[in-house]
Amino acid sequence: MSVVSMLFAAIILTTIALILYTWSIFKMRKQLRKSHVIGLTVSWLCDFVGTLLFFLVGQQTKTKVTPMFVFHSLLGYLALFLMLILLVMVIRQWKKQSNQLPSALRNYAVIAWLVWVIDYLTGMMVR
Repeated sequence: MSVVSMLFAAIILTTIALILYTWSIFKMRKQLRKSHVIGLTVSWLCDFVGTLLFFLVGQQTKTKVTPMFVFHSLLGYLALFLMLILLVMVIRQWKKQSNQLPSALRNYAVIAWLVWVIDYLTGMMVR
């Protein structure tokens, strides 16, 4: 796979993750449904694969390491981890057959999403 095609795939996957994360998190604030759990799962998988592809592109192109790049990378790994924690907690809540998320989990979801969106936006600023 060429660097350009990996970069294109990473951008597409990360944008899909943004759309699905946003939809899932704000829809599940009212009521947790199977579609929201699936949306979060697909989001996280797209995010993970996109992050891996961005990493591989950086390795192959020997991307210049700048302070913004380091900030973006660290924030990205943190956001990926926060979303994994969210996914696990939402799956556990769904397995309890509860269609309501506790307010603490709803708040955590929005905070994790904000960290993720900030990272997504900083990614556009990284050269």
